[in-house]
Amino acid sequence: LRKNWTVSVVNLASCGLGCRTVDLDDLVVEGDAYSFASKTFESLKGSQTTLPVALPFFLIMRQSETLKRVDLSENLFAPEAWSCISDLLKVTKIEALSLRGCGAIDQHIVKFAQGLDGNRDLRELNLRANNFRSAAAVEKLLEAITTHIRLAHVDLAENNFPIEVTDAIVMMLNKSDSLRGVHLLANVSALTKQMRLEEELRDTAQPTCICEGIFKRMFRASWQKAVDATKQAHPATGEKTRAFSDADELVLWCARHVPEHSSWQPK
Repeated sequence: LRKNWTVSVVNLASCGLGCRTVDLDDLVVEGDAYSFASKTFESLKGSQTTLPVALPFFLIMRQSETLKRVDLSENLFAPEAWSCISDLLKVTKIEALSLRGCGAIDQHIVKFAQGLDGNRDLRELNLRANNFRSAAAVEKLLEAITTHIRLAHVDLAENNFPIEVTDAIVMMLNKSDSLRGVHLLANVSALTKQMRLEEELRDTAQPTCICEGIFKRMFRASWQKAVDATKQAHPATGEKTRAFSDADELVLWCARHVPEHSSWQPK
């Protein structure tokens, strides 16, 4: 792969790459692996004493001038691997990156956001079905997406985002100059939390889920239509439906070059 500079797509999904590490002290000092590792640690400016087993793949991708699409989905990466991924974003011209189901937690996504801040070429990003959930970590990621100059499609669905990040999501949609499609929510576990908030906020106008907060602020007509629909009981069961739920996936899109679709639309 390293010799073939015409490679543009790499798919290493579900290969068990990132969860294992090797100690730097176990490598032969005169060997290529040690040399590669030393250069990587120097470029990352980190204090790690271990490196991911997948380091050779990261090094090859780092050197490529033609690589455009990388799929690393369903690999449970260790912190050292996330440092390499962050570095990869800063130095390559990758246009599409999938990290779906990689077990990313808050500390990983903060590191990833730092790399995204230094990226200027990414157009598609898939972070579906990961485990980051603190408001502070998610907001750092959303800020990096907001300020990116080329990122057009982002999949953040199936992540258990806290309701506190609603403002950051709305700001991302309103401030980004490049985004054209976003996948959000689809958090099955969010329904229990929403039901609790509905009880706590019964006599207030505060949103009880992220979806409701987005619709109230960006799609008033759709929000009112959904609210009106909940007032009608189901003809068979007599139960009223829930207007909004973070358990459902929310897909938003826009086409800036088409006047009637230049603003965000829920799909």
